Amino acid sequence: MADPRRRFIRMTIRLLQPLFLTTSLIIGLLVQEVEASWFQRPLVHVFILAGDDNVEGYASLPHLHELATQEATKDRYRHWLEDDGVTWKSRDDVFVYYDHERGKPFLHGNLTVKGFGAHANLFGPEVEFGHVLGEFFDEPVLLIKSAWSGRTLQKDFRPPLGKEPGGFQWFRLLSNIKDAVKHLDTILGPEYKHARYDIKGLVWWHGYSDLEDVVANRNYKDNLTILLTFMRTKIKSGLPILVGELGGQGTVNAMKKELDFREMQKSVVNLARMRRITTYVPTAPYVVQEMDPEAAERDTYQHYSGRADTMMAIGQAMAIAMAEQIMDGVTIARDEMDRAEITTKYRSSHQEIAFLSLALLIGTLAYAVYAIRRGNLPEPGFQRLETLLWGPSKREKRKRRKNRRNNGGEIEIT
Repeated sequence: MADPRRRFIRMTIRLLQPLFLTTSLIIGLLVQEVEASWFQRPLVHVFILAGDDNVEGYASLPHLHELATQEATKDRYRHWLEDDGVTWKSRDDVFVYYDHERGKPFLHGNLTVKGFGAHANLFGPEVEFGHVLGEFFDEPVLLIKSAWSGRTLQKDFRPPLGKEPGGFQWFRLLSNIKDAVKHLDTILGPEYKHARYDIKGLVWWHGYSDLEDVVANRNYKDNLTILLTFMRTKIKSGLPILVGELGGQGTVNAMKKELDFREMQKSVVNLARMRRITTYVPTAPYVVQEMDPEAAERDTYQHYSGRADTMMAIGQAMAIAMAEQIMDGVTIARDEMDRAEITTKYRSSHQEIAFLSLALLIGTLAYAVYAIRRGNLPEPGFQRLETLLWGPSKREKRKRRKNRRNNGGEIEIT
C-alpha cells in the first residue's frame, strides 16, 4: 500500500502545477515587458572629473589654436577646429556639467574647447577625455566637472570621518552629481527627461594644493585612501577610479618633494583592495620642457606650463585608461577606440546572459515538478524531500532504530 504522505505530496504537486506554470509564464512576460521598456529608454554614460587647478583647466586656448594651424602639428589637433580655421567645433554626443562658481547657474552644454576651463581662454582635460570617450560609446556621454583651484584634500575634499565634519567641496561634489543626473533633460535635451544613466567612472587629479602644506602633505596618503573608499560608498560600489599623477615637473629634474608625493599616490592605488578597480595614470611623461623663456611664461609648472599639447595628451591617456577599466583590463591601443569592435571581441552581452539564466531557472523548476509528478526522481531523493517537509516517517524511524540495534549504535539507512 502506498504511503499516504507520499500520495498527499503527489496530489498537492498535481494541483499546484497549473498554478506554478501560469505564474511562471506571467512573471516571464512581465519581466520581459519591464526589461524591454527599461532598455527602450535612452542611456547616458556619466563620468566625473574631480580635483583642483588642473582639472579646472589652465591649458592655453591660443596655444591649441597655434598647434591646430601649424603644418607640423595640425593633423593631431585639427579635429577641434572648423575648416575656416577660426571656429571651434563641438560634439553633439558629449555634454558637460560644471558648477564652477557658487551662487551662479551651473555651466552646461555640448563639449567644446571653450567655456568649461578656469577662464575664458583656458581649457582642461575634459576636452580630449570627452572626445575619446565620445568615439568609444555609441550612447551620449556626460562629463561632470567638480574642480576648484586651491582646495585641499586635508580640509576641503575630506569626507566626514568619526566626529570630524566633512569638507565643503566633498559635499559639493556629491551634490553636483545628484543635480546633474536630475537635470539630464536640461543638459542633453527634453528627450532625456526619463533617460537611464550609468556612472561609469571617476577621475581624481589633485595634489598641488596639498603639496606645499606640511600637514596636508604628510596626511595625503591616508586622506586619499579615505576619499576613494568613501567615493565608492556614496557614489557607486566598485566605481572605477583613475588617480592622475602629480607630474607638473616632468620626468627630468623633478624635485624630491614631488617625486615622494607621486610615490604616495602610487602606494594608495596599489593597495590590495584598490588595485583591481583603481588605475594610476602618469602625467609627467607628457610634460614638454619649454626652451623659449617667453613661452615658459604661459603658466607655472603647477599648471603644466599651460601647454595645450600636454593637456590634450593627458586627457587622451586618462580616457584610454578609463576605457580599459570599463573593458575589465583589456589593453586598448590609441588607434583602437571602436567600442563595438572591442565589445564583440572581449565581452558578452549582460542582457543575453540574464535572459539565458531566467530561461534555465524556469526550465529546471518545470522539470523538477514533472519528474516528481511522474515519480521519476530517485527514491533517496524523494525520501529527502519528504524528510525536509515533514520529518522522517514512522516507517523510517523504525528502520533507523533497527539499524542502530543491528550495527551497535551505528546508523545506516538502506
